[in-house]
Amino acid sequence: WNYDGVELERVELPFEDIKSQRDHDEFVRIAKDVIREEMKNGEVVVSVAGGRKTMGVGLYKAGLEVGVKDFYHVIAEEVVGTSNFMKNLIEYDVKSIYEGKVDAPESLKKFITWEMHRPDLTVHLIKI
Repeated sequence: WNYDGVELERVELPFEDIKSQRDHDEFVRIAKDVIREEMKNGEVVVSVAGGRKTMGVGLYKAGLEVGVKDFYHVIAEEVVGTSNFMKNLIEYDVKSIYEGKVDAPESLKKFITWEMHRPDLTVHLIKI
């Protein structure tokens, strides 16, 4: 499903997690390929929010190397504990939803929307 008019595209990585220099280098290579392809459709803005620190750094590096001009990060004024996002997400058959076999239930859409727009946090988009 589309999130507020943003189409999501999954890009498979050849590893489960970035655990080595080789994984990091491959992540940057794949990110550059994806960014280059998207640049054919117009301007690309890269967000380095979320994921492991090395992913944000890798995305920043990839974007710089292919000419991205705008990079952003999201910060919250409040300091909060870790989210139960993944724990709550496993209640759903995400694979079947992703593969288009079943529609995402409204409860999942509401849950993700709440996590993405937490009313208990004051967030700021920071241009870096």
